[in-house]
Amino acid sequence: MKKTFALLLILSSFISCSNQFEYRTDGQVIGEDILTNVNREGVKKATSYLLHYTDGIASYSPDKVHENFIVTDQIIQVGGSYYNLDKLTKYEIRTEVDGKYLILYFDGIGE
Repeated sequence: MKKTFALLLILSSFISCSNQFEYRTDGQVIGEDILTNVNREGVKKATSYLLHYTDGIASYSPDKVHENFIVTDQIIQVGGSYYNLDKLTKYEIRTEVDGKYLILYFDGIGE
């Protein structure tokens, strides 16, 4: 009886461990990466660019310029606008005369 109980206990621990896998979206991974880099670099402001098409030509235009930002999970708030980081094409930290800025490029939002 004790062996059966011990076996059931061991099997249940394996089953419960396999259910603890946490799925993270690309946006969540990018959000963590952004937070790591901006904290390391001391970045406080962000500029967001949205992809637009004019006469079939794609170009980025600024949406929010040098605004405060907050990263929460896979959402970034820049000024009063919220963006899903799953739509982020690229980002960079740019040093300008008055400080460092997070530059964000989004596709599929401004279309």
